Amino acid sequence: MRRVGPRDLWIEDASHPDYNRHKVVEGEQPLTAWEQSQRMRLGDAAHRLKIAVDHNAPPAIVAGAGSAIFVHIWRREGAAPTAGCTAMPAAAVEALIRWLDPDAAPLLVLLPDDVYARVQDAWGLPPR
Repeated sequence: MRRVGPRDLWIEDASHPDYNRHKVVEGEQPLTAWEQSQRMRLGDAAHRLKIAVDHNAPPAIVAGAGSAIFVHIWRREGAAPTAGCTAMPAAAVEALIRWLDPDAAPLLVLLPDDVYARVQDAWGLPPR
């Protein structure tokens, strides 16, 4: 876990060698215009807490196959879709952060209820 600061970037530029990776710009120099464009959101209530999802993650990153996928707080509960993230109430994100154990290799499964019920046993998924 880390507190995101003004020099934290998540590279969404598919042409960059660090595509879909978190980077911290070291030093005191002002951020370049490109670095500014890659900054992680600050001061946005929806991104006050977030969990990085290893979608399209190293070592097999495919440029353009999706980046910056997070679990974060709803901007407006149930009213606004995300661009690929999973959003939920702040209390649910807080509970998930307390529960998560990165060393246990957690797996995020997003399925409609009927599909979850159909594959639950075969995939060894917990009860809903």
